[in-house]
Amino acid sequence: MRDYVNETCRNLEFDYMVLKHIQDYQDRFKKLNPKTKPENTFRNGVIYQYVLVFKTLCTLPDNSMSSKDIRDRYHKFFGQSVNQPSCARALWALDKMGLVEFIKNPFDKRSLNVRWKKAGKKLQYLLTGSTKVYPQIETAVTSFRRHAGSNK
Repeated sequence: MRDYVNETCRNLEFDYMVLKHIQDYQDRFKKLNPKTKPENTFRNGVIYQYVLVFKTLCTLPDNSMSSKDIRDRYHKFFGQSVNQPSCARALWALDKMGLVEFIKNPFDKRSLNVRWKKAGKKLQYLLTGSTKVYPQIETAVTSFRRHAGSNK
């Protein structure tokens, strides 16, 4: 039987780590440009649709990370579509935050393809429960449960 509490805690820890990564990005941006606000972010984080696009991206195979693949999977998960411009803005923001990077498709100039950067790949492993980057995943989930007070 699956441990739904651990899966939920891992998902929450993923959300926490994404928000921490975004905060680190905003802090670095503020140091470089103290008078301007980072693009595509709010004072308290990032547009939620960008997080949903990122989570969707985490479920795709590494060789199928085009905007079309993302939009198709997004529709399957959430029952509504994300249009091409919104998906492109989300990918652009994820690129700016250092989670993914764009790669050129020589066969289709309109298609947006991305690949993982190191930080994005680590977060993907965290969301999917892989121990490749987080060998201490069960320890991390257990400590997150203890921190959240959900040890029951």
